[in-house]
Formats: sequence, structure tokens, C-alpha cells
Amino acid sequence: LRDSMARRDERFADEYRFVHPDGGVHWMAAVGRFFYDDAGQAVRMTGVVQDITARKEAEARQRIEAERNRLLAQAAEQLLTTSD
Repeated sequence: LRDSMARRDERFADEYRFVHPDGGVHWMAAVGRFFYDDAGQAVRMTGVVQDITARKEAEARQRIEAERNRLLAQAAEQLLTTSD
């Protein structure tokens, strides 16, 4: 946030990972907007924060599945080329 304000950005967006004391991992997405006065100082910020843990978990599962499929295809290709 400080970097965005220093650059006088109007809008910001970022994602954050929180590790709870019990070890659980939660992801949050923040989007918002800064408002500046005539001197260029940030005077107000509005925005929302949303829990995106389910999306991040789905993306991780998708990456794992894609890698598994890539390895299976590679193994199948090796089997086919060695059996010829």
C-alpha cells in the first residue's frame, strides 16, 4: 500500500496469504482506490477484501493435475517409442 501511495497510484490490487496459528492457510484479495488532496497526499482509501482461498486451492489442484497429465503423456510416449 505504501508503494502505491508513494507512486500516487489511484487504484491498487494485491493478494495476501495468511497462515493461521493452527497452520491453516487462507488467501485474501484486496482491491481499492486511493483519494488524494490537492497537495498529492493520500487522504482516503476505499476498497474491499475478499477470501479467495477456494480459488487458490482450485488453481493448485489444476496445476498438479496438469503436471500429472504431462508426466503421463511423457511416459506413454516413451513406452510407445521403446516398444517399436
